[in-house]
Amino acid sequence: MLEERENRSPTWQRFAEGHRRLTPPLSPSAGDVETARRAIAEAGPRVVLFGMTPALAGLGEDLTAFDHSQDVIDTVWPGDGAARRAVLADWLSLGEEVGRFDAALGDGALNSVGAALPEMMGVVARLLRPGGVAALRVFAAPEEPETPDDIRRDVLGGWTGNLHALRWRLGMALAADRPGRVLPVREIVAAFDALFPDRETLAAATGWSRSEIDAVDLTRDADYALAFPPVSTFADLARRHFAEVRVVEAGGYPLAARCPTLLLRR
Repeated sequence: MLEERENRSPTWQRFAEGHRRLTPPLSPSAGDVETARRAIAEAGPRVVLFGMTPALAGLGEDLTAFDHSQDVIDTVWPGDGAARRAVLADWLSLGEEVGRFDAALGDGALNSVGAALPEMMGVVARLLRPGGVAALRVFAAPEEPETPDDIRRDVLGGWTGNLHALRWRLGMALAADRPGRVLPVREIVAAFDALFPDRETLAAATGWSRSEIDAVDLTRDADYALAFPPVSTFADLARRHFAEVRVVEAGGYPLAARCPTLLLRR
């Protein structure tokens, strides 16, 4: 049954307010969107989107987007229309939607469920009809983990990434020794503070503005966790539910090598 109560928490209010600041890798590039568009082009008209990703909201002839936060829907969703609608729902409780869709889309959706990642992969498969396809961009840690100190030296030594990519690099490094590679998001901010206590020094070394750097504080009190497994883990989980599994690499933005799209067919 669809979740009908509104989820209004300070965490998701801040996420919604900060969403407009997102750039790749935290939001999909034009190339990522084109990969998704091509993947579902021949699948059929009925598309499910996990989360509120405006760049994906125009794909498909009949798109239903599910999100558990009314704040995110109100702030991020570009609006309902004849070809799309947003619905408040818990992804893991979409029992009434089984087999309803021809295609599924998501941008970081698999990461966002934390320890429920294996269960979520099954949800994606169950919502698709036999032969249906999914295009899911993921944030995949390197097979050989970095350490936070490695990242600090790289950033202060002239790395050309951005603040969003740095956050995800730290998250992946910290999650490397956690069960399921699952990390509370607030720990990324704590690690950032420890590695870069002087934000003016960081600004001088990177060329980032203080407003860019201070955006890290939006998740300081976050009450959710993210999963950061390597792409091999994503692929292995997908093979439990899908007949075909392909990985399409991304390019053209910081950390793109760790942001592939899984193309899956039931």
